[in-house]
Amino acid sequence: MMESGQKYLHYLPAVFQGEIKDANVPFTARYLRIFEKIISGVDDGELEGRKGIVELLDIIADIFHPRFSFLFDTAEKRFLPPLTSDTKALLTRYFGYEVDVDEFLDEYLKWLAGWTALVLKDDWDLSKKREIIARIIPLYRMRGTKRGLEEYLKIYVGKQITILDNVDPFRVGVSSRVGRKARIGGLRPYFFIVEVDVMYMFSWDDVPGTDQERLTHYLRDEFGLDWVQSADVHKSDDGKTITIVRGDNSAEIVMDENREKAAL
Repeated sequence: MMESGQKYLHYLPAVFQGEIKDANVPFTARYLRIFEKIISGVDDGELEGRKGIVELLDIIADIFHPRFSFLFDTAEKRFLPPLTSDTKALLTRYFGYEVDVDEFLDEYLKWLAGWTALVLKDDWDLSKKREIIARIIPLYRMRGTKRGLEEYLKIYVGKQITILDNVDPFRVGVSSRVGRKARIGGLRPYFFIVEVDVMYMFSWDDVPGTDQERLTHYLRDEFGLDWVQSADVHKSDDGKTITIVRGDNSAEIVMDENREKAAL
């Protein structure tokens, strides 16, 4: 009967297998056990109980079809569902030892992004990183196009982007004036203009919260409201009004019904 950790030895011709004498395991068996431990896994309590490469590869289909499916509720049908609360127990079951869930997912997503030549920003949360990785391959297929560049810039700028790569025909004195918008022959080759919508200088849903500092900087730099730097920021229960208060000074930003525009 073959002992645990000696399966690889079985594949060698008998002349190379050797014999166990006086409880001494042949060198060949001990040497092959190293590879068996790493590749196939040997349940001997060593190496912190880590599973072998073969066992880890068994979950690749779950990871890439098209998400970490073993980390989610099976009833969840969204492409990028939220992570469940028992992820630590699931990761421990798959990898054989306890891991910090956020740390593991963050490192894994960085590794996965590397395979797509994508650099993840450190200030993105896990949900943002998962969303970008899921979208990046289709964006690569649009390389060299106006839409592809707009979508790619949106990822890193975080705002509405518009690219102007040509200027409509005009007549001097009718739709333009010499010295202002007049440009003979159009734009130079490989030249384009990028317009950024300042209405998206911060994420409305993340204020107050992770984008509160961006909001205060925006109000200070764009509108000269120096007092907002250390002000209290609140959001109404319906999420449509953000109030900034400091002493006798106050300001409100109100979102319209369609959540398309905001008024200060």
